[in-house]
Amino acid sequence: MSKQRIVVIGGGIAGASAVRALTEAGPRDSLKIDVVERDVHGAYDRFDLPRVLRGDAHATEIVRYDARWFAARGVELHQRNKVHLIDRFRRKVQAEGLSLSYDKLILAMGSGPYLPSIRNLLQPDGSLHPGVHVFRTLDDCDALAAAAGAVKRVAVLGGGRLGVELSAALAARCPEVQLFHQGARLMSSQLDFTAATMLKTKLESTGARLQLGKRAVAIHAEGEQRRLEFQDGSSFECDIVVLATGFQPDTWLAYQCGLSVERGVVVEGRMRSLDDFNVHALGECAQWRGSIHALPEQIDKQAEVIAEHLTSQHADARYVGFKQASLYSVMGLNMTTMGSPERRDDDDVVQLGEPGRGRYKKLVLRDSRLVSGILLGDVSQAARLSRLYGSSAPLTHDERQRLFELSLPVEERSATDHALPPPLPTDPH
Repeated sequence: MSKQRIVVIGGGIAGASAVRALTEAGPRDSLKIDVVERDVHGAYDRFDLPRVLRGDAHATEIVRYDARWFAARGVELHQRNKVHLIDRFRRKVQAEGLSLSYDKLILAMGSGPYLPSIRNLLQPDGSLHPGVHVFRTLDDCDALAAAAGAVKRVAVLGGGRLGVELSAALAARCPEVQLFHQGARLMSSQLDFTAATMLKTKLESTGARLQLGKRAVAIHAEGEQRRLEFQDGSSFECDIVVLATGFQPDTWLAYQCGLSVERGVVVEGRMRSLDDFNVHALGECAQWRGSIHALPEQIDKQAEVIAEHLTSQHADARYVGFKQASLYSVMGLNMTTMGSPERRDDDDVVQLGEPGRGRYKKLVLRDSRLVSGILLGDVSQAARLSRLYGSSAPLTHDERQRLFELSLPVEERSATDHALPPPLPTDPH
């Protein structure tokens, strides 16, 4: 019996998730899996890169899936290989010195850095202006570490999670680091004004400085110096500029071979391309119902759906999406965010701020449903709140009362447990 040939383009987190799901879904001897990956280091989370830049971790410590992991699952990993062409009619993938035939193709290319519209950012040959760095890979991290050791003034563009962590890491290496963010607050899609102000205080305690409402419009070279111009007419002279302005789904290969591409590769519930049912996509390069779903739990579910359809003749699994709370640490500050930080006038809000202790909690109820929330510092109730948020179900009276306990400081909460309703039952699933 011939093996089903599966080629995965991308050996990052999404590609590794697909491999894990495939090798756990059915007999490995029925599949021949090849993974083509540009990077040589293995699969890692880019949000771990600031730890490497600070010197808190070695590059090998942040790699979650390396060549040995793939080999142990009987998968052939082709590292440092860039795919040039997908031939959907012959079902072949062409890379540097490599031609692979497939029965099913999985696109897991991830994303690249988003390059904002800044005059002179790109040179005529398409390369970045000298002195401008991106920060997406371990190679980028190495290049930035080498450059940062010989400069005094650094400009970071972008006030998202990565930009904040990056600025703090650079502040430990460079005399002056300025973070410029065009929004009115840091991490504006996750945090409200109060939480963002606490994060700003934490950032500036590292020595970095923040300027809000600043959109760069041009960059100029003046000898070894760079001069950034902003929309308000101000400017900033620095030695290097680092872009942390978001991500752009890597969709060129899909576009090149004629698949439907909007922001990402358009897929349906089976995570298949609308144009070719032999092609699947997941992670940051895939677009389902108009959105990119790329949280770790979402990627794992997408991978499970793909694996079921590739290993079973009677699969009925569909990716239906789900709301997921985000749990992470920024500069050592634990936080959980759910939904949008924006609220309506008729929303009910449970809120407690303890800036001096680095703790903040805000829960927003709409029509008796938990629609958003922010936990900073104390995230001990994150799992319970995530279940309530993910269910989208109306809260019972006891559940709503329980939210008031969550707004109490830890010390007061333990002292009042006897007067509060019992804990919510755990999710049986």
